[in-house]
Amino acid sequence: MEMKTLPDVATPEKTKNFSALSWVGMNHIQMPLRYQSQTLSSRMAVFVDLKAGSHRGIHMSRLYQIVTAEFSEKDLTTISLSQLVFNLKESQKGISDSAKIEIHFELPLKRKSLKSEQLGQRLYPFQISAELKNNQCQIRLAWEIQYSSTCPASTALSLELWKESAKITNLSALEWLETLEKMPATPHAQRSVAKLQVELASDQALDLEYWIKKSEDVLQTPVQTLVKRVDEQEFARLNGENPLFCEDAARRIQQWLDRDPKVLHYTGSFEHQESLHPHNAVAKISS
Repeated sequence: MEMKTLPDVATPEKTKNFSALSWVGMNHIQMPLRYQSQTLSSRMAVFVDLKAGSHRGIHMSRLYQIVTAEFSEKDLTTISLSQLVFNLKESQKGISDSAKIEIHFELPLKRKSLKSEQLGQRLYPFQISAELKNNQCQIRLAWEIQYSSTCPASTALSLELWKESAKITNLSALEWLETLEKMPATPHAQRSVAKLQVELASDQALDLEYWIKKSEDVLQTPVQTLVKRVDEQEFARLNGENPLFCEDAARRIQQWLDRDPKVLHYTGSFEHQESLHPHNAVAKISS
């Protein structure tokens, strides 16, 4: 059957000169994503620039076709992302010089409890973006972790109350602890969130678990999945050994990222969701 030629209002109009647009494309594209033998659900956004000239719009469906073909055949890597944004730019028949893709998904990772070695699963939010400009590809990786932060000021104030309580008895320290009906005070702690972004060299491997494990190890108090009493006790010990202002958490991560050879640039935000106040404490870093 002969295909009928249909009108295309986006084809060049020689009598018009359209202005340039920074980015044109689509967002909230639902797409399965392959990463290290896992298939993940993701939402993507793809864009190209539109140079000034006679083109009213871009060839939108070509972007979707390229993304579909790329992720149905290949695993997500820095190399595949670099090739993808190049193909997006090339699909526009010379009317685009730049292209970018943003991918949002959650990475499932198994986590062992601190002492009892019980297995649980966490979902870690990730965003990966690749942008081609001036024939150079920039790849950025953003992720989020949750951790516990025990307030150093509250810890010191609680300890002072413990000392005052101990002075009123002649009992030994052990006897005094065993006779306490309730603790004089406990330091306050809160669930906290670190949001981190790094720019990677395009030849770096896309090892997502590395960034989660390393950032959790640096902060020392990641939130847990399944816990027994022995795990909860260990979690309390770790919090006691690592009291954190948001500034402390920020500096720990900053020192790591400054030394990590995989990182070209970075930004980070650390939000301690206060149990003492209705507002939160926040610190930010950037390279």
